[in-house]
Amino acid sequence: MDFFGKPVVSLTNFQLNLILYTRVFKNIFDSHQDIPDQINKDPKMLLDFASNSESRERAKERISKAGDGGAGVMGATRQDLDKLGVDRPEASATNLHEAAKKKGGSLSMKDLMDMGGY
Repeated sequence: MDFFGKPVVSLTNFQLNLILYTRVFKNIFDSHQDIPDQINKDPKMLLDFASNSESRERAKERISKAGDGGAGVMGATRQDLDKLGVDRPEASATNLHEAAKKKGGSLSMKDLMDMGGY
């Protein structure tokens, strides 16, 4: 077979690596339909996305199974949750720090239960 107009045995290491990475990225794009736009053009982030897809799916499954009891990812930003693909209704998102400020600096268990709708 000919690549770059040469037989395969005459290719440089750079050309062989180019062919290898082409196949890797093609497989990533073929097997993952949910690739976020912000990492679509960054090769390092794209490789991380593909290698972490199994753990990401497990986290997404656990969060979605929590149901009415609620679940979260400690320290996750809105962008992190978007990358996970977790639906988060804006109306239910509550910042505990701001709620504590409104209540004078601390929240009781009853306050937390009221915020959760119980």
